[in-house]
Order: sequence, then C-alpha cells, then structure tokens
Amino acid sequence: MSPLMTDSFVGQELKFSGQISIAGRITQNVGGALGSALMATVASAYLTTHVQELAQAKLTVLSHAYQQGFFWAVVCTVALMVPAVLLTNKLSHK
Repeated sequence: MSPLMTDSFVGQELKFSGQISIAGRITQNVGGALGSALMATVASAYLTTHVQELAQAKLTVLSHAYQQGFFWAVVCTVALMVPAVLLTNKLSHK
C-alpha cells in the first residue's frame, strides 16, 4: 500500500499534503473494512451451503470456509496489483 500512498503526493502542492494524507487514510480504513466484510461473507456463505456437514460436527467444513475467504482475499490483492504497476514513473530517462 505504501507505493500507492506515496504516488498520491506526486505533483501536488505542499499545502495539500494534509488533505491527501487524510484521504489516503480514509481509503485504507474503508478498504480494510470492505476486505474484512468480504472474507466474512464468503466464509458465511460457504458455511450456509454446507450446513448439513457442519451439523455432523465436521471441522473440516470450518477450515474450508476460511480457506475460501482467504482465497478471495488473495484474488482481490492480485487484482489490485495492476494499479500498482501503473504508478507514476519518477525516474528520469536519460
């Protein structure tokens, strides 16, 4: 996340640095909340569809539910790497 935050300051005036920092923190907080909600929703949906196995006290269902949640978190992280590759290039080409 640091390169994305750093890139938000590129080309901006110094007087806007506080506002840019606050906007970045808000974005991080909202993203973290949405990520946690996504993982909880995926795990809950998996458990709902496998409720009969859960009733039989098969603990592997719980581990599979969390595995699905983390799988989708990784998929979202990989998808968000695309903007990181397209960041502003600050190196001078000589």
